[in-house]
Amino acid sequence: MHYPAEIASVVARQAADAAAGAAPVMHGSEVFNITTPMQQFGFAIILFFPILAFITCCLRIYGRLSGKQLGMDDLLVCVAMVCFASLISDPSQLADSVLGHVNW
Repeated sequence: MHYPAEIASVVARQAADAAAGAAPVMHGSEVFNITTPMQQFGFAIILFFPILAFITCCLRIYGRLSGKQLGMDDLLVCVAMVCFASLISDPSQLADSVLGHVNW
């Protein structure tokens, strides 16, 4: 099988890791090597919807503050947004879900 030089070095390093019994690890720019249209679409979804959720949360809080109607449900929305942001902020989870890499 013919690979470009950069991919060949990655494949060789992964083969050496597998022979040594080590778990494969992606390094540097290899983690975010988005090549297929499906990966690009998945990456766009993972970026678009959290940004949309954050903007919606900010607009909701702004509207409630300007009308002086801030309540417990708004606090819960903010807590949920912080929890959601902490879940998606791990790059290894992003690489695993979008790019199909397994980082142990």
